[in-house]
Amino acid sequence: MVDDERPQVGVLLATHFFDLWEDPARRRPLEAMLVSAASDEGAADELRDFVCADVIARVAALVDHDDLEVRAALAGAQLIGAALVRYVYQIPPMSEAPLAHVVGSVGRAVQGYFGDA
Repeated sequence: MVDDERPQVGVLLATHFFDLWEDPARRRPLEAMLVSAASDEGAADELRDFVCADVIARVAALVDHDDLEVRAALAGAQLIGAALVRYVYQIPPMSEAPLAHVVGSVGRAVQGYFGDA
């Protein structure tokens, strides 16, 4: 596959992240983690572990940047914010938008943190 044809890391991350949220067995625990993390240190630890394992580690496998951890943390913030609005707070039109549109839009935004990676 030519580099120009390879999916960008932002779209790959957004696809994986939203696939997790769309899984009915995972959605409730993820919602509980996000809501609880704001007021409970144990839940905040779980959220940090999730972001480190599912965002930073996945990015590290795909991207090589000097400031990878900062870029990955920014990507994580973007993804978590989108999940809060779509799944927890259910704010339209984000909560009603087709998943492909959300993944594409958020994926392009996340890609901005990684440039040409």
